[in-house]
Amino acid sequence: MDTDKIAQAFEKAGIRATVTCDEAFSIAARYGITKKEIRNYCEAHGIRIRGSQTSCFR
Repeated sequence: MDTDKIAQAFEKAGIRATVTCDEAFSIAARYGITKKEIRNYCEAHGIRIRGSQTSCFR
């Protein structure tokens, strides 16, 4: 997992404590990061994913 790439993407998006499912999908697509990497990063850094309608980050 490229934590620096994810950290930079989150910083540019202003994400600190929570990220919506839509934001996570958008970041994954824009930066070529897998959803699993986003989920793992969020879990490791205490960032909550909210609004996940399909539970794809669980």
